[in-house]
Amino acid sequence: MGIDQPKVSAILRGRLSGFTIERLMRLLMGLGMDIIIEAKPHRQRKNPPFIQVLLQGTQHSRRFA
Repeated sequence: MGIDQPKVSAILRGRLSGFTIERLMRLLMGLGMDIIIEAKPHRQRKNPPFIQVLLQGTQHSRRFA
């Protein structure tokens, strides 16, 4: 991936503030991943809008408020 272990750990823990979206996308493409961005209206009034990251072919799913 071309980044050091502490940065990999930060990404896996959802600590993305030190990374640009472009850099994260390059890392994913470097791992052979296709990237699909889907936006849809938020429907739950009780909870704030969120970002969900799903890695197809794995059991990882992460929500970021």
